[in-house]
Amino acid sequence: MADLLERLIASPGLYVGSGDGVGSGEFVGRFRITVLPSGNAVAFDYEAFGQNEALQHAEHTVLARDHGGRLSMFGVHSEAPVPVTLTEQTGGFFMDLEPVGAYVMAIQMGFDGGVLTYSWWWASQGEELIERSRAVMRRIDPAGI
Repeated sequence: MADLLERLIASPGLYVGSGDGVGSGEFVGRFRITVLPSGNAVAFDYEAFGQNEALQHAEHTVLARDHGGRLSMFGVHSEAPVPVTLTEQTGGFFMDLEPVGAYVMAIQMGFDGGVLTYSWWWASQGEELIERSRAVMRRIDPAGI
């Protein structure tokens, strides 16, 4: 079976859906997947819009294999002043292995070809890491426009 990266490379486009969570409340999620020129990585832009269509969160992330062949996310997002590197631990669960600052974070991503799920997990250093926000989205435009 193809891994997450291979499935995303095969299914670029614009995904839209809804989300909710203790860290976000209800929101609309928009996720654009673009295959990078190498054909071996994807970039995605994710935005979450809350009440009154206000932008709650924005990120730009590249999903690729690191030098060891592991899937890794390299991203920037609206809540952090520095880029983050997350490494896959198990089936779509990516963690920051060298957290800097007061928080530990992870992202869980699932994709079955029809439905994309994307959730943010975080906690203060020393506390239990829990899911704070989850979006469930479907592809509405294969061209990603």
